[in-house]
Amino acid sequence: MKLATSVNIVAAFYLPVIESHWNCSGWDISKTGCKSACKTNGSVILLAPNPGGGAGIGDRSYVLDVASVLARSLCAQLIIPPPYSELSKSHNLPDHKAIQCSTKWSFYRDWQSMQTNVPQGLYEWDQKETMQLGGSVYEEFALNASANNTNNDCTLHKLAMFSVLEKGVSASPNLTRVDSLTEAYVSVFERGRPFMYTHGSIYHMSNTSGCHELIHSLHDTATCPLKGVGPSQWVTKAAEAIVGTFDRFALLHIRRSDTLRYGCNSTPDMVRKFLACGPLAKFKGDFPFVIFFTDETDYQYLLEVHAALRFFAKHVIHGDIAAKEELAILFGNSPSVDNYLVYSVKNELRGQIGRTSNQSYYLGEFGGHSKDTAAKCKRQTSCAAVI
Repeated sequence: MKLATSVNIVAAFYLPVIESHWNCSGWDISKTGCKSACKTNGSVILLAPNPGGGAGIGDRSYVLDVASVLARSLCAQLIIPPPYSELSKSHNLPDHKAIQCSTKWSFYRDWQSMQTNVPQGLYEWDQKETMQLGGSVYEEFALNASANNTNNDCTLHKLAMFSVLEKGVSASPNLTRVDSLTEAYVSVFERGRPFMYTHGSIYHMSNTSGCHELIHSLHDTATCPLKGVGPSQWVTKAAEAIVGTFDRFALLHIRRSDTLRYGCNSTPDMVRKFLACGPLAKFKGDFPFVIFFTDETDYQYLLEVHAALRFFAKHVIHGDIAAKEELAILFGNSPSVDNYLVYSVKNELRGQIGRTSNQSYYLGEFGGHSKDTAAKCKRQTSCAAVI
């Protein structure tokens, strides 16, 4: 099967998928798989690839959690697109490169916990279980597409793969094709038949009036509890290596590009004033260790920020560089080390602070990413006008 042919298939069939019916009426939560044993197994929820530029990993992690809740509720297997389809290259700083085609969700998140949240089965597109569901045509196509993809351009690759996969799954005589979540519910809990449901945007569905209340009811921990999905083992090990032997540390995130875009003064001197408004001021330079993350790459700026932070701590580390170094060791200098992994390390360091009571501090974000950023910056530094 030629790639061009598959892309033509997408043109005829892919766009309507994104406009799937957002109808979630008529559910009795007490009958769902979250509250009772699944008696009808084999259903499949297939998430379509993101047709646009994707989003950040925090946003996509929420999407995957919502999809997991739905799959668990409907006694369904869940097939999710790989990270290259969902993570925006605009967030992959500093060079905005596309995510590697071979990158898995397990690079960023604890895959075992994700699987626990979908008892019927959670799979990415190229796993052997997905190959079996998609049939022999899909398996051959997926293997060939992977073998022939030498330049990491996954854009056409993902649309064509999804088209063949969807047709392969829907061809199963055991599955009833449904076009809404209500039809999926009826198929399983009233007719006792497994279904196949395709959706292009779980995120938008969860924020649509027809499903908003249901999604939040299912997501409630008392109704359909999810196992907390932590970071991957690589992210955890990198964070531990950065902290090292220090028993206390502080973490700062400087949103440099956002502050410049929205008119916030984020010079090194203003960063110093920002910290003077926070908990490190009382240590008068005697705090043991500060880690800072920023999307700024200008060498002179980084040197001056480092010097500004030395007003408050004995040791200062540029977290982005440290995270990349530790991840490169763990991954063997693989190109798979991207900014999403670095961001995940930063979040794990923040999580470590939240899990301890040893006077470590999350100093917050200097700046922001909205139109009120300039005003926010003034508030963040107003207490320190005297230094």
